[in-house]
Amino acid sequence: LPDDETLRLLPCDRTCGALTIGWLGGPRREKGTDILPEIIGSVLAAKSDGPPLKFLLQCAGNSRKAKKLQARLAKFGGAVEMLNVVVSRDEYHAALKRCDMLLLPYDASAYPPERGSGTALEALLTGKPMIAMAETFAATLIKTDSGAVGRDASTLAAGILTIAKNYDSYARGAERERERARTSYNREHCYRALIGLTRSQLLATDEQATT
Repeated sequence: LPDDETLRLLPCDRTCGALTIGWLGGPRREKGTDILPEIIGSVLAAKSDGPPLKFLLQCAGNSRKAKKLQARLAKFGGAVEMLNVVVSRDEYHAALKRCDMLLLPYDASAYPPERGSGTALEALLTGKPMIAMAETFAATLIKTDSGAVGRDASTLAAGILTIAKNYDSYARGAERERERARTSYNREHCYRALIGLTRSQLLATDEQATT
C-alpha cells in the first residue's frame, strides 16, 4: 500500500515551462533500462509543437548498472537530469511531485498484471499521466484519457509526445482516475476486502465440512 504521505501529494502545479517526464526506481533491466535511451532519443528528436520536454531519471550512483546507463544517457546533455538511486523518502516525494508524467517501460514478463508496481500506484494516486508497456500492471491502470500504452520504444515515445501535445486533457483524465482510485487504494478499503475474503473462506470451509 502507498503510505499516507504519498496519498497527501497533489499533482504538480504546472507553469508554462517544460514538461518533466519521470522514470523513478532503480536502474534495473526489468524496468526498461535497455530501451530507455531509445525512447528519450526518439522524443527529443521529434519536432513537436507542444511544450519543451525534459527527463528526470533515478539513475545517478556508482553501481555498475547505474554507470552503464549514465554512459548511454550522456549524449542527451541537459535534457536529462539524473536523480540519485538512493534517496530519502522526502527526496523521493519531491522528485515525484516535480514530474508531470511518469514513464514505466517495464518488461512485461517481469511485471505482468498480477505483479504490482509501487511507482505505478504512486503515479495513479498523485494524478500523473502514465506511459506504460502493454501487458503490465501499470497498463491496467491507464484509461484512454489518462495515459498511453505502448509495445516498444517507438510506441512509448509516441505516447509521450501525444500526452505532451494534449497535456491539459490528459492531466484532467489522470486527475479523474486519481479521485476514483483513492476510494480503492487505501488501508480501510483493503482491510475491509481482506476481512470479507477471510469471511468468505471460512463460510466455504464450513460448507465443505457439512457436505
